[in-house]
Amino acid sequence: MTNAELAESCSARDAHHEVSPQSVECAVAVFRELGLIETRPGEGPDRVRSIRVVDTQSKVELEDSVRYCEGLDEIDIFKDFRDWLASSSAEVLHKRIIAPILPTSETEGGEGA
Repeated sequence: MTNAELAESCSARDAHHEVSPQSVECAVAVFRELGLIETRPGEGPDRVRSIRVVDTQSKVELEDSVRYCEGLDEIDIFKDFRDWLASSSAEVLHKRIIAPILPTSETEGGEGA
């Protein structure tokens, strides 16, 4: 199945939770990393991959996946940005948007580094 086909299949099962092809791609990568599934690229003109569930009795933790933890970190970074954005005045936002994008002394190894 392609990511789009798998997303469509998952979304059809629950109308309240739509699954995107990007979410499928991430989930497949995480489950593969954790050893829960194996994937093979397809052959022929369609090149549709196959996914096989690994028969295992051992339990795994999502936090054992580097990809999953990186995703959680990205969500936290976005939430911090969202909170800053929502609490900033129009003046602060305007100044931030029109300011040139330059490294600060902190990122250059100057004072505060």
